[in-house]
Amino acid sequence: MKRKLSLQKRLAWAMSALTSAAIIVFALALSMAAEEREEDLINEVVNTALDGIIAQSATAPSPFAKQLLLPKHLQLFHAPLGQTPAQLPPELLSFPIGNAEWYQDDLEFHVGVREKNGERWYVLYNTEEHERRLSNLHLWLLMTALGVIALAWICGHYLANTLLAQLARLTQSVQNNTPTELSDAMDEEVAILAQCIAQSRDAQTQLLTRERQFTAHLSHEIRTPLTRIRTSAELLFDTILDTSPPPMHGRIDKIISSVDEIEGKLRGLLLLARGVALGQTATLSLAAALNAAEQRLPETKRALYWRNEVATDVIVEADAELLALLLDNLLSNAWRYTEQGSVTATYTQGELTLSDTGCGIDPAALPHVFEPFRRASDVTGGHGLGLAIVAAICNRMGWRYHIHSEVGQSSSVVIGFQAE
Repeated sequence: MKRKLSLQKRLAWAMSALTSAAIIVFALALSMAAEEREEDLINEVVNTALDGIIAQSATAPSPFAKQLLLPKHLQLFHAPLGQTPAQLPPELLSFPIGNAEWYQDDLEFHVGVREKNGERWYVLYNTEEHERRLSNLHLWLLMTALGVIALAWICGHYLANTLLAQLARLTQSVQNNTPTELSDAMDEEVAILAQCIAQSRDAQTQLLTRERQFTAHLSHEIRTPLTRIRTSAELLFDTILDTSPPPMHGRIDKIISSVDEIEGKLRGLLLLARGVALGQTATLSLAAALNAAEQRLPETKRALYWRNEVATDVIVEADAELLALLLDNLLSNAWRYTEQGSVTATYTQGELTLSDTGCGIDPAALPHVFEPFRRASDVTGGHGLGLAIVAAICNRMGWRYHIHSEVGQSSSVVIGFQAE
């Protein structure tokens, strides 16, 4: 599952993004308003210039145009009606009375056209200076917006870190399983959450303590009578070995194997209840450990073909008891769910693969087979603990584990650990 961003980062990004969006919208609105205002001012300049020129022409001596001094960005053309003003661009002859825009190459002109006193008047406003001012304004807005956006991102992250610092420390303490410190400086909501977490931890610790005490007492109380039963059965077997018929020997063997099975189940349940305790590790032969686990299977096991293809020089660093328990559960599972065929152990590139030719596992049940008391088959004799114990041991030892299965064909459990 892909990990999401933390609340701290999401708040920082949200604040920064919202501020940046507001700044961008404001800058665009200001730019559009400035451009529209500049257009209105240019039209006002053109109209004012035309009105002034026409008013002055009525009283000024001829030739009027030669005596009139205009700014360099304004050009004046006029001629009696029916005549073409000298040097007037031909495109402007078709322009109606009023204001319009005209483009010549890359230059933009605002044109004012009037008819007064028997003459037609044209004033052209060169917007080059206007475009330069707008470009400078756009550049200034861009630089300002970028600067404010950068400041918004810095302030957003700073504020998010400041506002959520207490929650981040609380999350870190929960993640690292360290004591949660309560103080008067905490915000009310964070203090309530921290107090609830501390109370929950205390309750969990007390519950685990009671469970461990119970499992320890249960282990002692059950194992003692089981040991007496097994010892008595062994003494009885030695006593009647030469005087009783062979069927009686088989019954005593069943008693002994049943006691061993109960002890194995008890050990697995205690392991899941207490957590896996890691003992002294040693360098062990994986092939020898597999053969020993196969020999520990009940005498009533099916006559399957056992193939141990793990090389004798493959060794692993592990707790001997935990490795034996892991292999016992893997092999007993393989034998229990395989009616005929073989069980094969192979080792490649640091991975042990135990394959069988059994009934396989339904794909819907496959993700849950490593959970306690989850069985994927109705075959008798299982309790749903074998693979859960395998998972618990692998997690404690830092080994990888997964399973492949095809319904009605085979199953393969893969244990990945580093071999020397």
